[in-house]
Amino acid sequence: MAARFIQLKLIGPVLAGLAMLITGLAAIPYYGVETVDANARSQQETLVERNVAMSTPEQIKARRRSKTRPLVAHA
Repeated sequence: MAARFIQLKLIGPVLAGLAMLITGLAAIPYYGVETVDANARSQQETLVERNVAMSTPEQIKARRRSKTRPLVAHA
């Protein structure tokens, strides 16, 4: 009878530990995705900076003109 009482006393802590383990494992992807997103964002920003640095003044002026051109309805 004493063995059963000890087994019942251990069930609570085991279930609590298992719940914490599952919660921790479920949280891992969120932190991983955040890290991957941060790395991808910094790489894209670096590429944009390099592309802008490589542009000639004429290309930059052309880009500015094309962005400010008003929309025209075609019939």
